[in-house]
Amino acid sequence: MFCKSLAFSVLARETIHFHSLTISFCRKLSRYLALEHFL
Repeated sequence: MFCKSLAFSVLARETIHFHSLTISFCRKLSRYLALEHFL
């Protein structure tokens, strides 16, 4: 039981970290595409 909850918390933390990386990457990509569009 304890092991399962520990694994779940680690998985949730990794998922949140991955989502934040993905969001920051998407922001950089959209900013780059916007610059390309204006030039």
